[in-house]
Amino acid sequence: MQIKRNVVLAGLLCGLVGTANAAPKTPAYFNFFASPVRLDRYLRNMQAMESMRTVNEPKLKSDRSLEMQLRFTEQQRQGVLRWDFAPVAFSRVRFSVYNPNPERYKIFINARFVDSEKRVWQLNNGDKPLSSKKWNTMDAVLTETAVVTKKKGSADARGATPVFDYFDLVFSVQKDFTAVDQPFLLYLSGLECF
Repeated sequence: MQIKRNVVLAGLLCGLVGTANAAPKTPAYFNFFASPVRLDRYLRNMQAMESMRTVNEPKLKSDRSLEMQLRFTEQQRQGVLRWDFAPVAFSRVRFSVYNPNPERYKIFINARFVDSEKRVWQLNNGDKPLSSKKWNTMDAVLTETAVVTKKKGSADARGATPVFDYFDLVFSVQKDFTAVDQPFLLYLSGLECF
């Protein structure tokens, strides 16, 4: 009887382990703006980014998105959303930005993560602007695709398990951008870190 009971328990344990291994990886950190916590407790708008607020539309993965208003000027060609973390370890990031602006207004995006060792992990979409009238999704493994620097020099991050303190989402326009001093809206559908 004891042997039969042990076999049944072992079978149940194997089933649970198999289910756990088949389950999708859950984020170490995520935020889809559903919490009543004030945005200014962990988000800061800087430079050409004037304001932010949660809105119900447009939305992609949840009931709310973050609406960001930017106003580029002759002197200020980039707007920054700084996102503070309680220190958290992750290596992959995913987020989506909706660009409702006409295609002729080319807005570029870059993402920078700063870890506890003051290394900057920079993701760059190159010279391709945000697509107009659609969601633009960035899904990247930092340890494979990010350029890592520290105090203006390259940094060796091989085998690193970075613990991040904050994240900068940088929106910029080029020198030939003519629609200066006009408000532009962009929408962020959350952030997932794995």
